[in-house]
Amino acid sequence: NVSSADGGAWFRILERDYALLDLRVTPTCRLTAYNDAGEVVATSEDGSLVLSAYSDYWFWVLAEGRGALRAELTRRLPAPATPPFSGRLPQGVMAEAVTLNPPSAGRYQIILTGNGSADLDLEVYGPGNRLWASSYSGDGDEKVILDLQAGEPVTVLVTRYNKSGSGDFLLEMDRVGDFRVLDG
Repeated sequence: NVSSADGGAWFRILERDYALLDLRVTPTCRLTAYNDAGEVVATSEDGSLVLSAYSDYWFWVLAEGRGALRAELTRRLPAPATPPFSGRLPQGVMAEAVTLNPPSAGRYQIILTGNGSADLDLEVYGPGNRLWASSYSGDGDEKVILDLQAGEPVTVLVTRYNKSGSGDFLLEMDRVGDFRVLDG
């Protein structure tokens, strides 16, 4: 429980490993999440946020409500997806994670196409949350190429770093060739 006095309450969240955190506060109130530098990273009017937390990452959250507020924090696991996959990252959602399974061994291109001016980035993780590939730029169009085994699940993370645009995106995975093979 978070006590609210004079229309607002502050609380702090520390995540020790990488995770997507689902924050819900009842009754419904305005939430604003800040990073350790005091920059706004997510806002919501409906009492819920999805926070993209790194190792030893602090969030400060302001809940602007009255009376006793109840905060619930859960870890959001990546859902299996079949490309093409379309999604949306509104201002209260910092990231979305999905699991993709390649149908056969080979070289794959994973493409993120954003709709509008939102700054979306792409990261691909293998087993044990090891970062295998990433693409970052100032717009929402990113792509990576990597070699994958058949049925080897990878976690694809789409993140949002600014507050402009709708956050709509399309995620595709296309086979672009076979593994490189050494001769001799």
